[in-house]
Amino acid sequence: MKRIKKLSLKIAILLIILGSMAIFYWLYPPKKFDNKKVSQNADVVAILDIKNIRNYFIYSYLKNPSQWDFGTKNSENKKRFEFSDYGLETPDYLTFFHVQNLPLNQWFFVANIENEILFEDALIKSQFIKTKGHNSFITYFSKTAGVYIIRNANQILFCSSVIDHQQTCIEIAEDLFLKKNYFDSKKTERILKNQNAITIWFQKNNFLNEDGIINISLKDHEIVAEGKLNLKPNYRKPFKFNQDSNALLSLGFNFEMFNNQEIIKRNTSQINKVIGFNLDSILVHRPTQIELVLQNIIEKKDTAITYDYDDDFNPIKKVV
Repeated sequence: MKRIKKLSLKIAILLIILGSMAIFYWLYPPKKFDNKKVSQNADVVAILDIKNIRNYFIYSYLKNPSQWDFGTKNSENKKRFEFSDYGLETPDYLTFFHVQNLPLNQWFFVANIENEILFEDALIKSQFIKTKGHNSFITYFSKTAGVYIIRNANQILFCSSVIDHQQTCIEIAEDLFLKKNYFDSKKTERILKNQNAITIWFQKNNFLNEDGIINISLKDHEIVAEGKLNLKPNYRKPFKFNQDSNALLSLGFNFEMFNNQEIIKRNTSQINKVIGFNLDSILVHRPTQIELVLQNIIEKKDTAITYDYDDDFNPIKKVV
């Protein structure tokens, strides 16, 4: 009997160890960044660590049992986005990039097709028009969404905001898929040196003396952004902004950095669409700095009271 108990204990311990190893491997599997999904002409690269972000929400969910929902009510509305639902392979890193001399709102990313049937069905449902391109490319275009997709074998190049720039997308696809002109792998090693949920890399430009990096990490009830931006001397004027540790959001702008910049003039209409108002209405007054501080968000609740009557005409109060 004792031998059976000891054997059962050993089996239980072994199962616990194997289970722990399986969970650990699922949460922290080896990840590999594919620089072949970024053009060598990229001047801004935004890298999302999919597993890092997923693990954050898993831990947050486990630590807050009050948020658990075991019912099926509204399950369709709560369905999460999954790459597999669109026939795409779930990447370790989702990488967006911007190419030099293109509008600020024009971004690209490369993905792999895992299930061709699901991929085609998803595009048909989204009303994409399929055409045969040159160089064996297959193209999909949605005029309403302003999205252009170029397919080469099992890879696709996703291009946003390209109503009048389809040819530019084809050139980038040729550069990636045919000419094999990829982003510098040594640069990506430096960019991803510190593991973060999101990493944004900027190529040195009119503002920066050297390449800049902003790291964004997810922590309990906060998003932390830390950056290393070596600005040129013209943009190093010290400005003191208010920093309230209790504020929901503190945002400061030094407008002297943007005055008379050619990149602002070239992309005024796109910037206005992104921010939702006319930027010139602010710049015309030549401000030096501006601050935005949000202290908190107050939830507003409205109560509606109605009355119904039972069979004996007694009023029944209903509160919604």
